[in-house]
Amino acid sequence: MPQRYFAARRSYRSSRPFQAIADHDVTVIIRSVDIAGLDRRYPAHDHPHSVVLAHLIERVDEYAASVDERTIVIADEVDSQDSYRRDLWRYQRSQTWGYRARKIERVLDTIHFAPSSSSRLVQAADLIAYMARRIETHVETDERAKKANAALWARIQPRIHHSWCWWP
Repeated sequence: MPQRYFAARRSYRSSRPFQAIADHDVTVIIRSVDIAGLDRRYPAHDHPHSVVLAHLIERVDEYAASVDERTIVIADEVDSQDSYRRDLWRYQRSQTWGYRARKIERVLDTIHFAPSSSSRLVQAADLIAYMARRIETHVETDERAKKANAALWARIQPRIHHSWCWWP
């Protein structure tokens, strides 16, 4: 089976999860970092996952404050989970680092890690992250795939509150 046909078919099957996201009262915040730029500017930097997670927690905390809510953070299982929990604990007692340093006051408890296979919410976040990265970094040569990806993204676009990549 040609790869292009598979991509178009897969996009069709993927429309239901994107529609499910669009149909619910969710707010999407997307953060990323240019790793090559991070390596050049900060040769002894933290792991890129740690950098992005700190930025994401800041934005989640800001959003929660803007709607006068509290929030919990549920993330996909990764290595160094205890380290990320310690980081959040430090951000809650002191502040994050960088030019947007902020004391995290709206995130309750700790970061809860769950396998994506056990959580529809984590699966949804994975799907959004995958599509955001694909749109941002992949040059699509098949017009059908371009249209399918654009249609999928358009479904969740109204739910995206913030999307930004840090280019150090």
